[in-house]
Amino acid sequence: MSVRTQQRSAAAEGRRRPSPQERPRTPGRPAPSATPPARLDGRAAAALMLGGAGMFIFNIVFGPLAIVLGLRAARDPRGGRFGRLGGRLGVVLGILDLAILAVLLISRIGSDGLTWQLGG
Repeated sequence: MSVRTQQRSAAAEGRRRPSPQERPRTPGRPAPSATPPARLDGRAAAALMLGGAGMFIFNIVFGPLAIVLGLRAARDPRGGRFGRLGGRLGVVLGILDLAILAVLLISRIGSDGLTWQLGG
């Protein structure tokens, strides 16, 4: 018997099905919510983390990765509202990573040439 058939038969008898909020709760279990919590897409979360970390370390690697993962998350229709938003923010952070790298390289080349020094 389908759900619609059960609902019609319940309506014909003059009774209605209780909503999830009206159903008695089982001890130790939370009440069921009407809407599931919004989840952040894994690619969007990775783009945000890589973009944030790229502002401080390895921006030549983390920036492009954040952009690629962010674009994929933003274009995925299953990502939901927060997946798309997280993807867009990941792209912005990835672009910011590359801009920081460009500023650092330009300031380094303009002052005394490009030299890398490991240690003190």
